[in-house]
Amino acid sequence: MTHTAVFRGRRSERGQAAVELVAVLPLLVFMILGLLFIGRALYIHLALITATNDCVTAAAQAVRSDQAYRQGNAARSQSLSTFAVPQDNPGGLSVSNDATCQTGYTPEATIFFWGGGTWHPKLFTIYYQFSQPRQPYKSDWRLAE
Repeated sequence: MTHTAVFRGRRSERGQAAVELVAVLPLLVFMILGLLFIGRALYIHLALITATNDCVTAAAQAVRSDQAYRQGNAARSQSLSTFAVPQDNPGGLSVSNDATCQTGYTPEATIFFWGGGTWHPKLFTIYYQFSQPRQPYKSDWRLAE
């Protein structure tokens, strides 16, 4: 009789552990997926800010204004390719007294949910824009030529 009571106690503990696992496992899975989503979004955010800053800095430091477009776009493309972020929506660049660069990105659902198929909806578009006064005395980039 004592042996049966001990066996019933262990059995109920195993059942309790299973119920707790079922209750907690979905929460843990959602937390991990949320961290992956936020991590990817922060990575893209960093890539866009860096590319926009590189673009405006390169354009602002161009010796001649006709070089500014080539230098800014080359710097932005190089920066985005370093981060391996697609350049589907590169943005714009304007140069007058100030250099203004805008870098955009339109992610698709496939960047967050890996899988096959032909359904690729555009989720949203992110733009970053920086301006900087012209500084043609600083450098003459040879990369853009």
